[in-house]
Amino acid sequence: MLNNREIIIVFLVLSIVIILLILRSTRPLVIEVLKAVFSIKLITIFTLAIIYNIVSIIILSNLGFWNRGLVLESTIWCFFSGLSLIVKILKSEDIVKFFKSIILDHFRILALVEFIIGVYTFSLGYELLLTIFSSTVLIIKLFSEKDPKYIKVTKLMDKLLLILGVILLINILKQLVTDSTTLFNIQNLKKILLPLILTILFSPFIYLTRIYSKYEDSYFVLKRFIKDKQLLQYSFLMAMIHFRCDTKVLERWRIHWLREQPKDKDAISKSINDLKKLIKKEISAPLEIPPNEGWYPYTAKNFLSGQGLETRYYENHTNDKEWYAVSDYKSINLVQVLNNTINYTVLGYANTVKRLELGLMVRDLTEKLQSIETFCLDVSTLCILSLGQDINEKMLTHIINCAEFSIYVSEHHLVTFTCEPLVSPGFYSKFVIEIV
Repeated sequence: MLNNREIIIVFLVLSIVIILLILRSTRPLVIEVLKAVFSIKLITIFTLAIIYNIVSIIILSNLGFWNRGLVLESTIWCFFSGLSLIVKILKSEDIVKFFKSIILDHFRILALVEFIIGVYTFSLGYELLLTIFSSTVLIIKLFSEKDPKYIKVTKLMDKLLLILGVILLINILKQLVTDSTTLFNIQNLKKILLPLILTILFSPFIYLTRIYSKYEDSYFVLKRFIKDKQLLQYSFLMAMIHFRCDTKVLERWRIHWLREQPKDKDAISKSINDLKKLIKKEISAPLEIPPNEGWYPYTAKNFLSGQGLETRYYENHTNDKEWYAVSDYKSINLVQVLNNTINYTVLGYANTVKRLELGLMVRDLTEKLQSIETFCLDVSTLCILSLGQDINEKMLTHIINCAEFSIYVSEHHLVTFTCEPLVSPGFYSKFVIEIV
């Protein structure tokens, strides 16, 4: 049976959905969302997921862990946690971090506190008032946090949430004293452990779903370019044989394919073998390259990984002699509309990097000083790791003042700094170390 809090939450959610469907302005949006959720592909995946979970529950029942008293908890986990895990894993970039995070979530102290709060509830009337009150406070807090001028409102909402937490705590302590058996029993221990156990049992399914989805995405992308069905099937047969469950390499091979566009089976096999050789080269011991010739690519690309500027793959992206790797943009300020960012690029040839670039994009001038300070720290780190020496005070002063310079720091190393205004308010600075 649902407790009072769960009854109120279900009632409110259904009420909101019905209201959104009744209103003409929001009805099309809700219908589009429902169409997306209930597409044939998702329905198939969700149906298989439900069947998989039913089989898992049957196994737990035969082992003596699961009983009919856990039907509600199992259903809630399946439809709200289990199915959402499928969506999350498809969006996740790092699958190892994903599985670590979902397992660790079940060991949080907060998870135990949330369970205890759920055990001891108020009457329906009080639960309705508490739910409406807390939802209103959270919504106001969410909007007030976006603008510093509403800081007093945010602080007030924080105090109201604190008061609500104290009320819940007092209720829990009171009922623990008068009715401790409601919490401390085997059935409740099973309810606490059930989400963790179901998540672990569900992990193989969501992992296989991710692999299938990645192969399907690649298949539909390449299908637009490969008109020969036999060649398309051969491409993915070779991909499954060579890459198996490594979806990162699969996606990387897809990029290779789109760039090279092999026309026959031999060319496809060559593209796969070339990629495997490149990956083997990346994980091998770094080569010693004379300082006057440049830097080893797979060392240089990671010079600033500790600064949050980890580059992607070092490859020949344009089918010419130049190879390069570019990092994602590192955000400096919290403003999303006018975001100040730093990015790192290494350029050169297959076995040697000849040029290191560090770029600073400043669009929010109110955060100019902080952005330049962060940029200077990254410049200093790059100089130490690439040149074996820190940037001197003169060059640092020029960077802070956005004053351009070009200086030989050794016989073969040229350091340059440029600064250009943007069309909109702001500027773009670039610090470069190159072999000459």
